Amino acid sequence: MIEISSILAFGWPAASWSIKDEEYETLEWNDSNTSKKPTLKQIESKRKECEISVLWAEVRARRNVLLQESDFTQLVDVVESMQDSLIDEWMEYRRSLRDITDDYADPAYVVWPNKPKRN
Repeated sequence: MIEISSILAFGWPAASWSIKDEEYETLEWNDSNTSKKPTLKQIESKRKECEISVLWAEVRARRNVLLQESDFTQLVDVVESMQDSLIDEWMEYRRSLRDITDDYADPAYVVWPNKPKRN
């Protein structure tokens, strides 16, 4: 579970505050803040946003590794030795990886494309 201090930094990045033992009851909100002290309900709502943001970061990281692992398929000498159907499979695979963050609304339900067979 993401700690309250991390959620506050994520949801209220310009705010100044202090907290003890990650307990909401100990949250002290600096009077100079332009925003009001968030309620526990607001913090829980931000927790969900924060968790989704972390999941998307994990999806992007995995996607980037998979793209990097398939970069070899873009080399001229590799492409020249491939059958046209395999070239198309690799192109589709890489396109699917690039579009994965646009194709899914929820990072928890991403379905990863199957990697084509090597030549």
